[in-house]
Amino acid sequence: MPTTKKPRKVEPSIAPPAKGGMEGFANLLRAGVVDAAPAFRGIDFEGRKSKWLELVGELYATIEKDWLKKLISRGDIQALESPLRINEQFIGAYDAVRLSLAMDGAFVELTPRGTLVAGANGRVDMSGPGGEVMLVLESPDDASVPFPKKTFFWAAVSPSSRSIRVPLDKDTFGDALTKLVAPF
Repeated sequence: MPTTKKPRKVEPSIAPPAKGGMEGFANLLRAGVVDAAPAFRGIDFEGRKSKWLELVGELYATIEKDWLKKLISRGDIQALESPLRINEQFIGAYDAVRLSLAMDGAFVELTPRGTLVAGANGRVDMSGPGGEVMLVLESPDDASVPFPKKTFFWAAVSPSSRSIRVPLDKDTFGDALTKLVAPF
């Protein structure tokens, strides 16, 4: 004859709040039980934000003063910068710059999304009539190196194959522009 085992009683590691639902959640917050960011303690968010904005500015300067210099000077492309407000968790709201590239019949925008993004140290989205290409900030340095002291480079990522990242240079930027203004 088969024996039936009694289910073992499992004690929760944290006692549930007296009331559930939103009131129970609010009680947890008031009691200080919820710690939203233990992994982010000790991070210099102001330093990270400043370095991020510096790197975005350097990217824009390279695009305008090097990669597109001839096209801009000939009047084939007009580069326009406009203010943008970004709001990131743990950093707060801050001002950044959007770069718009206007050309005959097409418009491409480079819009910073933030420095606290999954899988990268920051992201700028390039968008145009042909779709979108993400530019992600990469670093070969390990996590123990503080953000402001890391070595960085930009890489292009296609939204359809996010695992493939191609280091950004004049030619890969040209390929991205071509995809965004003249999709085949």
